[in-house]
Amino acid sequence: MSNIDFIDSYDFEEKLNTNNVLNSDFIDKKLELVKNELKENLISIEELIDNLGLKFFPVMKKKLLYNFVKSIEDMPTMSYTIVKDKKNILTIITNTSNGNETINNAKEGDIIISGIRGEKYVIEGNTFSNLYEGEIGSDIYPEQSPRYVAIYTGNKQFHFKAPWGENVLLNPGDYIIKEDVGKYYVIAKEEFEITYN
Repeated sequence: MSNIDFIDSYDFEEKLNTNNVLNSDFIDKKLELVKNELKENLISIEELIDNLGLKFFPVMKKKLLYNFVKSIEDMPTMSYTIVKDKKNILTIITNTSNGNETINNAKEGDIIISGIRGEKYVIEGNTFSNLYEGEIGSDIYPEQSPRYVAIYTGNKQFHFKAPWGENVLLNPGDYIIKEDVGKYYVIAKEEFEITYN
């Protein structure tokens, strides 16, 4: 059973609000079950890259603007906000064209980005300036240095651990981004082709 099947079998969608934010009590109970399921389908991304002989090549992110909004409620596509809630941690599902990609927690000071399809990403506040240009509260755009990517040419779905500690979904045709030595994450094919040159 894949992680997407597993998540669907517990009907996460019914527990989501309009911003793909889960009720924290619900997610705490189910997250352990998801993590146990992932152990069976978890790979070493380095071994996969070596076994398939994947080659990385440089690309640039498009200079797409993201507008600041004051709240996560009703975030439009291509927008961002800063988490101001001191008491609660928000659990965000990143739901791309591939389905549920990852689950992250957002705490005070973190940034939530709403992407090209309204998918939500959590960026730690202290790493935000490395990834985006512009001042918080104004329009921002992705930092413009090259990224190094490889196309996943395998035919199976896998999960691997991303630099932020969560397991991410890798589907055939997705792009593997090399952030640094031993640090990789995934961009779904459809989102990659819209946001990268």
